[in-house]
Amino acid sequence: MKISKIIILILFVFMNFAVSQNIITNGDFEDFINCPTGYSQIDTAIPGSYPTSFSILNNWTRMAGSSDYFNVCASATNVGIPANGFTQMLSPVNGNGYAGIITHSINGQDFREYLVAELNAPLVAEENYILKLSIAPGGL
Repeated sequence: MKISKIIILILFVFMNFAVSQNIITNGDFEDFINCPTGYSQIDTAIPGSYPTSFSILNNWTRMAGSSDYFNVCASATNVGIPANGFTQMLSPVNGNGYAGIITHSINGQDFREYLVAELNAPLVAEENYILKLSIAPGGL
């Protein structure tokens, strides 16, 4: 009986060291303020730019371009799920929303969009990290 208790204790200790942490807040895009009503509504826009006053998705911002947020609760069909203005009937891997960015040139013009999120903890040098993404092609 003592041996099985010791083995269980050892397994419990090692399991605590192996537990992963998600250091990206809202990595599943489920924490949002309002349902999207159109394109370019990832974050609060820079004053004087288009759009002028949208803040939809918590903890995410854009570095360039006009990144989009899609959700099943959207009132506009161009940012709805599963059908919208960019994809052919694409549902989220889990949850009700996902983000969209353009990563290639459009009509010969070099155009890129980027999403940025603040991490919950700083990255540590010499540590290994695993990043898992679900990526699907859009319809542009």
